Amino acid sequence: LASRQAFAETIANLLRKEHGDTHRAVKQLMRLTHASERSAKHWMAGQHGPDTLFFLRLVATSPVIRAFVLGIIESQQSRLAESSEWLRGGTSWAYEHGNERPLGKHRPNSDPINDLGNVPGNDPISLGLNERQRWVLDRVGKGHPVKAREIAAHWQVSIKS
Repeated sequence: LASRQAFAETIANLLRKEHGDTHRAVKQLMRLTHASERSAKHWMAGQHGPDTLFFLRLVATSPVIRAFVLGIIESQQSRLAESSEWLRGGTSWAYEHGNERPLGKHRPNSDPINDLGNVPGNDPISLGLNERQRWVLDRVGKGHPVKAREIAAHWQVSIKS
């Protein structure tokens, strides 16, 4: 998905795989996403991909699109885990003939301050989250129920926020 065109073509292929390439498929997409006929036709033809709202509706209603998105997320998480393991000097280091001693331990980021595992809230799930989002995830992770009124009171914001 290196470009908008690649995104549009990928979505078109997935939609045709799931719904076929008929006018009935276009009508079905219109019902599922509340998009116009023109937009649904463009998606099916790969002329452009759905914008954010329609894409989210597709993810929610289409098992094929949902599986594709989850596959991307899982591959990204595994890449993050592998790079994090490499930075910590884990099992990916080359070992001498059966010895437990690593060969050529070149670890440019071996300083504990640069170790991703030593920084709280720096795991792949919470990267890019703000302080409020981390607070909510922490509460949920500890098994505490989190309600909008409780969040609003704690952060002194409106319930809508």
